[in-house]
Amino acid sequence: MFVAFDENRQRIYADDFTKTSKCFCMICGEQLIYRNGGHNKAHFAHRKGSPCSYECEHEGPWHLYMKSFFPKESWEWVFRDAEGKVRHVADVYLQEQNTVLEFQHSDISFDDFSRRTLFHLNNGRNIVWIFDESSPKRKKPYLVKDSGCSVDELHQELSYLWTHHSRSNLSDFLRDGWIDNIRGLSICLYYHENNEQDKIRRIVHQTQKFSKINLSVHPITLCEGLNYEEFFWPDQYLLHPQPTILVRKKAISSAHTKNSQRRGPLERSIKR
Repeated sequence: MFVAFDENRQRIYADDFTKTSKCFCMICGEQLIYRNGGHNKAHFAHRKGSPCSYECEHEGPWHLYMKSFFPKESWEWVFRDAEGKVRHVADVYLQEQNTVLEFQHSDISFDDFSRRTLFHLNNGRNIVWIFDESSPKRKKPYLVKDSGCSVDELHQELSYLWTHHSRSNLSDFLRDGWIDNIRGLSICLYYHENNEQDKIRRIVHQTQKFSKINLSVHPITLCEGLNYEEFFWPDQYLLHPQPTILVRKKAISSAHTKNSQRRGPLERSIKR
């Protein structure tokens, strides 16, 4: 883990830590060990035999790379329910935007995906999922272009077969159809195409248990000056030659109307 509490229960960061201070787990309250050396990034860890299950020091290179685009002050935020029980530790939480970001490299179960998503949505927070499909080591890519699954001419060049079997768990939570305008939820893919490194695209439409997907026309570039609202802007707004606030409002309103006509009320698009 890269964030801990000091003796006054204030957040402290491994990058800035000095061994003359004490550090404590934000979950269980146990005193932690500070580690800084070798090939690993500076971090905090529990002592051997600790019953606490919360550890982050084994995060993979991609996970750490994604977090590096965001200030360390936004890392590892602990969220509890009304009874004080820890429900989720977010990879990144952007306080001003009230938005949680989750970076998913490995498989995720339906229960984990739905539990985290609904917990944040039901408590008024936005949540962005970013799935990694960039690995060059796979014999066969999980994303295969298929213009035959395009929902319209606009997305014809961004239509894919998504062969990653675990992603079908998402379909138990979300219905077929347009997911571009579900309020507070954005599902994105990180992948490399046409040398678009450090760019992601949102899934705007899916069918057949996410085996056929359409990605957003507008890529989101991960950088220091990232406009976080891009995670939720519909394509109609971004493609307008003059994307003023008024145009944005009209585009969102139009997209919501189209969404309702296709699937009924917005709330029905999520299986609760």
